[in-house]
Amino acid sequence: MFPEIDVVCGIPRGGVLPANIIATRLARPCNTPDLLERGECWWTSSTFVDNNRHYYGNDFTVKMNFSKAKILLVDDTSFNPLGTLERVKQRLLTKFPKATIYKSSVYAMSNTKKHLDFYCKVISRNHWFEKDFLIRKITGTVAADMDGFLCRDPRPEEVLDDNLYLKFINEATPYMIPYYRLDYVVTGRLERYRAITEMWLAAHGVKYGTLIMQPPEVAMVREGTDHVLFKSNFLSKNNVGFYIESSQRQSEAIYKRSRVQTMCVDPMQLFGATNIGYEYHPSFQGYKNLEHPVESNVELGNINKPNAHPNYLFP
Repeated sequence: MFPEIDVVCGIPRGGVLPANIIATRLARPCNTPDLLERGECWWTSSTFVDNNRHYYGNDFTVKMNFSKAKILLVDDTSFNPLGTLERVKQRLLTKFPKATIYKSSVYAMSNTKKHLDFYCKVISRNHWFEKDFLIRKITGTVAADMDGFLCRDPRPEEVLDDNLYLKFINEATPYMIPYYRLDYVVTGRLERYRAITEMWLAAHGVKYGTLIMQPPEVAMVREGTDHVLFKSNFLSKNNVGFYIESSQRQSEAIYKRSRVQTMCVDPMQLFGATNIGYEYHPSFQGYKNLEHPVESNVELGNINKPNAHPNYLFP
């Protein structure tokens, strides 16, 4: 039986999103450990008055007494029994010794589940989330596509018209820029657009080692070139551990040709995955709509990369 909760506290930053969803579902206020220690929470954008009516105010937090509160502490992952959840719990109990604090996470490990009051499912200790390929380098050598990942894809008319294409590669809107340094940017763009492409990458703060483009002798026109063959050959010959691609069709074909695991950012699908399964919390037994595609819980290979698997953030 789920206990009565007074406030849902999300540990930044991975726990904030599930905490907000849980708080909304429970119709309870939400906050972070820092706000909780200050006696504040997110509740409404209003200020309550004595007659229980409320008026819109300028404050984004409201005051609340947590001295005896029942607090649901939420993180995205519990990796270590003495990790973040336990440290935050002890910190809050120092401030509010009479409070009741429940530890919960979306994902638990086999060694942490018994130390949690609630979790959704148990996954491998070696894991990464779909957000991780933008935040941290998950393998020794990472390469990425450009159009459709670092910037938007060109429209068909932009590919066919020289002037529109030059305007596109000059002014393309950034899409996903990794926080870390890519080893390679492997793009189907032609070599003659190198200078303008390098200018765009520099202008938008893309950190990378080498820009790989279609050489002049291979392709003289933008349309009709075999991008899959070009990218696959490069990945195979250069011991790339992980490739990020925009096209789902190309991603599948690149993996089949190169055997380099390829993340397609459009449906967030990892090609080259191995299903390792997962275990739900007993409370979810018999619950509907819990089936996932294989790609929601998969394991990376062990070639030049850690043994890990990605998960969607929610079941």
